[in-house]
Amino acid sequence: MADQEGAKSSGKSGTPRGVRGPQGPARPATTPSRRSSAGRPQRQRPQIPASPNDSLLVRYSRRPLTWLHSAPRWLIVIVMALALVAGLILSGPFTVLGGALLILVALLLLWLLALAWPVLNATSRVIRVFAVASLTGVGVLKILGML
Repeated sequence: MADQEGAKSSGKSGTPRGVRGPQGPARPATTPSRRSSAGRPQRQRPQIPASPNDSLLVRYSRRPLTWLHSAPRWLIVIVMALALVAGLILSGPFTVLGGALLILVALLLLWLLALAWPVLNATSRVIRVFAVASLTGVGVLKILGML
């Protein structure tokens, strides 16, 4: 009897108040759970508000950035890494293709650099510009057959 009073039962076979049972507490009805077929929560597309101060680049980049954000996170990394490695490895009759892949990776990095430019400090800007310029230079040299 002392055990039942100490547990403050809710009237159900001795379970403490606030506990529903083996399933745990009920989910709140206000937050619907969108789940994919694999059982993981789906990422929702972000709503990027428009601002009158946005540059032309930012306005035209909204749709591609939304698409990139909704794509699986690993997909962009794997595709860009494969393009970078293939661009560096391809030689012989495929040298031009390798250079084009390197320039494609450099263009993506340049686009992201241009979008992030206002919030970067001077050191980050220099490092990123050097990386994009180096990648572009290697791509051009591969296309010209000098590398």
